[in-house]
Amino acid sequence: MKLTSLIFAAAILLCTISSCANRVETNTPTTENFGLLASANTSMQGTTAQFARPVKNQQNGGPVKMATIKDPQSGMIICKIPIPNNWTENGDSWGAPGNTKIQEFQGQTLQNGMSADDFIKTQLIPQMQAAGNRIVNVERYSFIEEFEKNYRSKIWTPEPTQNIVTVKGIEFEDNNGIKGIIILHHIASQSRSGTTTQIYAQGMEGDRNFYQENKQGLLYAVSHIQYNPQFIEALNRMQKQQLASNR
Repeated sequence: MKLTSLIFAAAILLCTISSCANRVETNTPTTENFGLLASANTSMQGTTAQFARPVKNQQNGGPVKMATIKDPQSGMIICKIPIPNNWTENGDSWGAPGNTKIQEFQGQTLQNGMSADDFIKTQLIPQMQAAGNRIVNVERYSFIEEFEKNYRSKIWTPEPTQNIVTVKGIEFEDNNGIKGIIILHHIASQSRSGTTTQIYAQGMEGDRNFYQENKQGLLYAVSHIQYNPQFIEALNRMQKQQLASNR
């Protein structure tokens, strides 16, 4: 079975897409990726994660710890994420029981405005099946959609924008005891200038015997991120400055 990162990358290439934005080499936060678990780089490469002691929050009945994600250029804290106490940070990915790996895949823009369902059916699932996986379930996560809409409402845009967010989980397994999920985030941002469609995803795979527990940990983490208001302010300020400099 191919890693989920390779599967998602192949689906993106087939869809003929381009990066959301160019890297900005400044001391302010970058804006390449509005993903929930990463900052400016593909997956979590270039970010730093610091784990605090276990806290009293309970995730699926178990203790969690707060992982602090920092912007690689400015050093500013982007957010804090509640993850299960038995998870670890391994460079550009998370590690979980059952030899499980969790990654985030950088946001991209769909040039043709493809819907979430069309991308899943025509691009993502065929790539997953070609890699030797069986699709066992596709489900929608409205609670993550609401969380993401709330976050994006705080991001400044040059004109009024409506964000239509779709978040779906595509669960898969193979014949070697591996089970996993790709959580696809699809955001259609509508304004007077038109519609921009962006996607990004989290991927998880590992021993199927640990799948349900790890899945619940991932869903909890993605829907309970604590963003740093100062980071959002800096992000908005930078985007306003970029717009002014382009006029």
